[in-house]
Amino acid sequence: MTSDLRSALLRRLVGALGRTAAQHSLFVQATASRLGIGPTDLDCLLLLNDLGPASAGQLAEVLGLTTGAITGVVDRLVTAGFVLRESDPSDRRRVIVRPVPDQTRRIDDLFTPVLSLLAGSLEPIDETSLAQVIEVERRAAAALEQATAQLRAEESGMAGAATFSAPIGALRSACLEFPNGASNVRIFAADPTTSELYHATFDGVQPTVRMQGGSVMVRYRRLGPFEWGNARYAGTVSLNPGIPWSVAVRGGGSGVSLDARGLELLGLTVEGGASKLAVSLPAPRGSVPVCVEGGANRVDIRHPAGVPLQLQVRGGANRLEFDAQRFGAVGGELRLASPGWELTSNRYDVEVRGGASRLTVQEEE
Repeated sequence: MTSDLRSALLRRLVGALGRTAAQHSLFVQATASRLGIGPTDLDCLLLLNDLGPASAGQLAEVLGLTTGAITGVVDRLVTAGFVLRESDPSDRRRVIVRPVPDQTRRIDDLFTPVLSLLAGSLEPIDETSLAQVIEVERRAAAALEQATAQLRAEESGMAGAATFSAPIGALRSACLEFPNGASNVRIFAADPTTSELYHATFDGVQPTVRMQGGSVMVRYRRLGPFEWGNARYAGTVSLNPGIPWSVAVRGGGSGVSLDARGLELLGLTVEGGASKLAVSLPAPRGSVPVCVEGGANRVDIRHPAGVPLQLQVRGGANRLEFDAQRFGAVGGELRLASPGWELTSNRYDVEVRGGASRLTVQEEE
């Protein structure tokens, strides 16, 4: 076989693997919907079936999720009865996640039809050829894993970690702003004893960070459409909990986690769209606005139990969860509110403009 022909076949193989992965993802989404859980939740269950009992950290690493996001996934699966949290027999300080056998059988039953269809489709192919296909897939997966690791290593080696901070001074409130978007950033409350206004660490490609009045401006060069979620843009920002904060991400956000518990939050704004956004809200003071403009995909918002919240979605929604309610496809505008929202002064007003897919708004347990 000529080298040109072999190269062309290898490119076709990579494309075929991608199409198969995409179809598998669609099947997982449909199966998750039948089970009444989210696709990421089902991915976690399927991984547990392969790995056996595992820690949340192990699951987060394989699935590419943040610690906060995997905690939410496991919390939902525990509530739905799919998994249990148990102490590791070898280390009582360590918690492992274990699938519930009866629920595992439910998932196996839903996968039975696709196995039957696959068996019929591959009937003309003998066992030796099937074994060769499996070996090809195994080698391809190993090659892709190696290539991914090499890219991440090269990217992280482009620049070391950089740290930024500033004293709180006489500020009575502050704003954290990303004017050109944010990717893979975790934001949370600092230790209450800190004298710093903020403390930020960024790996890989570095942003510029400066103070403008009462605003902490974190500015990356503008991100291209294929750079969202890139590991080169990763960092943590801790905020002084002694003063109120507003947070604004302009230019889009991907993989952003805001754990505002422990902070007084004046408001959250995400402009330019949000993907894989995880937000944990604190107890509000007054009516606190949360706005996502430009569309939302895989957005998870948690609010304290007993705190009323209003959700308005403009542009339609698909796979929406609001507290105990679940919706499929909803067109136009949608408004949902916790009981007593109109009569309460301390509350959240959440608005999503541009449509939403896989939007979850739930009370913290």
